[in-house]
Amino acid sequence: MANHSEEYPEGYLDRQTFASFFGVDGDSEDNFIAQQGHEQIPDNWYKRPIDDEFSTPDFLVDILEHAAYYSCLLLFGGNTGTVDSFVGVTFQT
Repeated sequence: MANHSEEYPEGYLDRQTFASFFGVDGDSEDNFIAQQGHEQIPDNWYKRPIDDEFSTPDFLVDILEHAAYYSCLLLFGGNTGTVDSFVGVTFQT
């Protein structure tokens, strides 16, 4: 999700760009407010260089790195029709 530019060819993600993607307002972590429906790609957004495309292996490495910190993100399942009724799927080997 980083912005790739001539200045930062490997990408750089600042707070303003992140907030734009997710429609977040506020100037500190204490007063962030998500504005549903205001998510957008920032005006100053640049695509990745052609010789540095985000591949499937890159995606899988990112998933595993995030899972190491936030294992709950890898839960599979769904809600059963009411609020806060998530039921996870159990995989057996």
